[in-house]
Amino acid sequence: SASPTIHNTGFRVNGCPFIYDRFDTPSKEEVLWKLSLATTGGGSVTIPHKEVLLEHMDQLSDAARAIGAVNTVTREIETGRLLGDNTDWLGIRGQVLPKLVERPKDGRVGLILGAGGTAKAAAFAFREMGFVEVIILNRTVEKAASLAAEFGTGFRVAGSTAELEALLRLDVVMATLP
Repeated sequence: SASPTIHNTGFRVNGCPFIYDRFDTPSKEEVLWKLSLATTGGGSVTIPHKEVLLEHMDQLSDAARAIGAVNTVTREIETGRLLGDNTDWLGIRGQVLPKLVERPKDGRVGLILGAGGTAKAAAFAFREMGFVEVIILNRTVEKAASLAAEFGTGFRVAGSTAELEALLRLDVVMATLP
């Protein structure tokens, strides 16, 4: 991962006395132990820990709660409380918004391909950007239906690609497939 180099460069050039190190372990308990140390200010969380750490956070952002996963944990210095956030949706929004500049804001329609963790982040991003309709297309229709139900009004399932041919408007397609 390039993360240590990227973060440590940022810390160095901005005069921050921090160190960003890798900590790879399959153990949830070891991750929680590392996050609890006074020398740890937080961490970036990846699979397989993004969902399992959720219940161990003292506070969750709205994004982490809606997406059902954390990818960023901050440890409060004074209290040791763990604050969980999910910033995946911000990356999606950052990629999509510049491409929508010339499109009308009212009535935006999006298509999400897939129904896993990244699709949840895309659904959250689309909702935050004010999309009025979001169609989810997934190989497993049940997973797509579950995601659509989770995000509610404006989210629906396309049972097949043939259904997409009837669309009159489509502003963004977000592929979240592996």
